[in-house]
Amino acid sequence: MTLYRSLACAALAGLSAIAVTTAAATAQQTAAAFAIGGTARAISPATEAGRLAPLPATAEQLSFSGESGARQFALYVLPVETTRTSRLVLWLQSAVSIMPESSSLRVFVNDLPVGTATLGTGEQALSIDLAPGTLQPGFNQIRIAVDQHHRVDCSRAGTYELWTTIDPKRSGLFFDGGMTAVTALEDMPALARRSTDGVTTIHAFLPAGASPADVDRTMSAVQSAVLLGEFSNPQVTFAKPADPAAIEVVVGTQSTLAGGNPSRLAGNTPIPSVTFEPGAIGRAPRLIVSGTTVEDLEQSLQQLSAAAVKHRPAGTASGQRALAEAKGRALAGGQSISLAALGMQTRQFTGRFYTEQVAFQLPADFYPADYADGELALNAGYTARLSDGAQLVVRANGRVVSTIKLHSSRRGLIDNQKLRLPLSALQPGKNILSFEANLPSDSDAACDPAVQANPPVRLFISDTSTLKIPPFARVGHLPELAAMTGGGGGANGGSQRDLSVVVGALDPAHLDVAGSFLAKLAWSVGRPADLHFQTTMPHEETGDLIGFGTYTQLPQELLAAARLASPETGFGSGQTSGLLVRDAAAADLSEDWKKAFETDTGDQGIAEAAARGATAAVSGFQSFVSSFAEPVDLATRLKTLGADLGDRALAFAGLSQWAGDDDFDPAMAYRPASDASLVIAQGPAPEAEGAAWTIVAASDAPALAKSVAMLTTTSRWNAIGGGFTSMRGDAGAMESRPAAEERLFETQPRSLGNLRLVVAGWFSRHTQSYVTGLLAICLLLGATTYLFVRSIGERRP
Repeated sequence: MTLYRSLACAALAGLSAIAVTTAAATAQQTAAAFAIGGTARAISPATEAGRLAPLPATAEQLSFSGESGARQFALYVLPVETTRTSRLVLWLQSAVSIMPESSSLRVFVNDLPVGTATLGTGEQALSIDLAPGTLQPGFNQIRIAVDQHHRVDCSRAGTYELWTTIDPKRSGLFFDGGMTAVTALEDMPALARRSTDGVTTIHAFLPAGASPADVDRTMSAVQSAVLLGEFSNPQVTFAKPADPAAIEVVVGTQSTLAGGNPSRLAGNTPIPSVTFEPGAIGRAPRLIVSGTTVEDLEQSLQQLSAAAVKHRPAGTASGQRALAEAKGRALAGGQSISLAALGMQTRQFTGRFYTEQVAFQLPADFYPADYADGELALNAGYTARLSDGAQLVVRANGRVVSTIKLHSSRRGLIDNQKLRLPLSALQPGKNILSFEANLPSDSDAACDPAVQANPPVRLFISDTSTLKIPPFARVGHLPELAAMTGGGGGANGGSQRDLSVVVGALDPAHLDVAGSFLAKLAWSVGRPADLHFQTTMPHEETGDLIGFGTYTQLPQELLAAARLASPETGFGSGQTSGLLVRDAAAADLSEDWKKAFETDTGDQGIAEAAARGATAAVSGFQSFVSSFAEPVDLATRLKTLGADLGDRALAFAGLSQWAGDDDFDPAMAYRPASDASLVIAQGPAPEAEGAAWTIVAASDAPALAKSVAMLTTTSRWNAIGGGFTSMRGDAGAMESRPAAEERLFETQPRSLGNLRLVVAGWFSRHTQSYVTGLLAICLLLGATTYLFVRSIGERRP
């Protein structure tokens, strides 16, 4: 801490003198930077055509807005390519409002600075010769950071006019002699470089008249390919013809695939009967999984899936870190971690609107509620003479959790200040912790060009700041879409189980949508699901289920389970009405009782469960007491009592209850907005404990295909959560809403500590039920006390 104070004070003492370098100084820094990693030179677009290994990034990921920003990517390099001369080529386009004197783009390879470019000069090409040894076999980190300042506008509104884009089709690594063909299964991540838009297309072959079992086996291989290749933006297609830049996946027995040449199916990988064929000019690389019989084929697929789960790609430490940070580092309860370990870097910010974010993962059975708080110990500093309105805002998944005022006549130091992070703001799976600072200054009104050319530092946030996650409740809860997409296997994020997939038909139009979504899901959770495709609802519940289709195609039973309105009800304003509740009278409660407390239908169900649980709890305790008549040791008795009380507590609180209705009324369900192009909804399976039924639906097939493609190849995937998620408008704005009810199920060994957190969390999420139950207990206590007092004492004649 003493060292941090010294460094921070030194930085603050020179805040007014620190500035972004002038153009001349930038040139000197550029030369020095190039001496580490490489040199820059002008290039001609024609010389690069057909010989670039594009960056594994979409146009969205290569777009920078605001005054500063950074992106990092993990690019796979083959061993033979590291021995060749290589260049990193970036085609840049910046806004004309950017001031070149104080705006720059910096490039790092494996954390080494290799090049700098001045922004605000229109379209330009930056080509950086990489020194030998800069690139290593496997994944390498490429980090791009920008600093942008406005020419004439010093207001916050002016920061929204600042942007720089990198053309994904013309930017990437250039190797003398061209890219090397991928010949080994372990080098499949290099196949992502075949795409020029950051999307990896996988073409899945199906035989004519394919059965659901054929689709199951093919999608098993597709999921394994996604995991082996670390394809973060997969797009699956079953339609022909295949794109030469795609990756082909073929699955079948040797008799159906041999084509007169059985030797080509013998297998050339460590997995028997799994063959990888390199691509050629006009032909895509191909992954073939075969077997002598169907049983052998199934075994080969299982071995391929196991290899994909255990696969650990090679690469530099920086490359491995970039790969892991794309999903977010996994955190556990009771853990503390620095922001540096989450990928944040300390930077001195000279602009007016600061933004930064880090990501981390929480388990699928994390139970978010207001029963405990996380803690952010913040280390930062800010300059003097910031105007009114200067403040730092901390958000968790878009929700404001802390605010610090920065307006002061003197510079300030924030030293280990504890900021509250409610667990209710977090979610299972991926979480985004973001920082936003509005930093207006009195000097902004003058907007002196000389000052703008050498802007002073206004804020820095140290990466020594730490995030502390307290012990949290571990229990499965449904519905929770975030657990499905980011926290674990299956449709509910819990332990992996079979996943039934319901589609309208086994044709390319339906399979493309389901295949792309499930491939992205496999990458997100890190393991494949055991898929079972079918065109109708299963006769028996076998576990998790997910359905793809239009509102008219999906079975009404599935719509009812997910609480989604059917087409006959129309679409309203997007408001969520109360969900369906059993209209049964609470056990042992009179109508006068319900009228007195004016319980709604939701609390009637809770009261019913509470009454049943109370009776069961009393009988269970009596059973425990009577067990002392038997010669059983005390430890066994206490263990039995603890387990029994756990069951009774869950029953008493109604935690394991999901209000359902056999006669589903669509008018009571969630109604998507009229401009919703895609809706994802989830509900617990009617009978199977811990299983979820999920729907991915749209009004028509073209909208479904377009929206799923947008969802699986952009950052919108991280916005899936709650019980309902919708994509709205042409811009694809994401909106998530929690369900009004939930079902809990155990995922951890039973303990009183975890049970206490679960019960506290449940009551914090259902405050009305908590108050109703508390009033009921008080009334019951008063009534029993009155009856007891009446029966004692001396009565007057």
